[in-house]
Amino acid sequence: MKYKLKDVKEFLKQSNLIEREESDQAMKDAMVAWKYANERTRSITTNVILGIHKRLCKNIDPEIAGKFRQQPVYIGFEKKPFISDELLLEKIKDWVKTFVGRELYMTDEDCEKICKDCHLAFEGIHPFLDGNGRTGRILYNVQRFRMGLPIHIIHTGWEQYNYYQAFDYRHKNPFTRGKKDVAFWDVIK
Repeated sequence: MKYKLKDVKEFLKQSNLIEREESDQAMKDAMVAWKYANERTRSITTNVILGIHKRLCKNIDPEIAGKFRQQPVYIGFEKKPFISDELLLEKIKDWVKTFVGRELYMTDEDCEKICKDCHLAFEGIHPFLDGNGRTGRILYNVQRFRMGLPIHIIHTGWEQYNYYQAFDYRHKNPFTRGKKDVAFWDVIK
């Protein structure tokens, strides 16, 4: 499956708008990051994740671009602690192992659930000081591409609200992976 350029541009525009990144430069950087990620769909690694982030943030905040955080961050009003470089890297490496392609026996519905669950898990790690959402949504759509699914554009407004409800539910109910949290996304088609 090949994504149409107009869909990619709309996805990146909406992804930027969700994070209030409205500049032309942010859009150019997002296109560069998308191209970089899309060229590496078969080999997502920790270094590729850092490369996506670097391309997204190099003009917005060069000090943090392509670097894992080394301090706590806030997700909404919740503090996400920093434990250590080693543990953060271990969490990312474990996440990379879950970043799978489509198996022959998987239905589209199974693939949808895996992609959404994988994305929620990445955002739960929150490895960067800033740019986690935009990086994660690129990885989410790269995984969808690998599974033969269409690009998923999350529009600002109602879809964005439901998208964040999935994160809120996952955070409050960490042992329900793949159940009700992704159900919030069912209204986002």
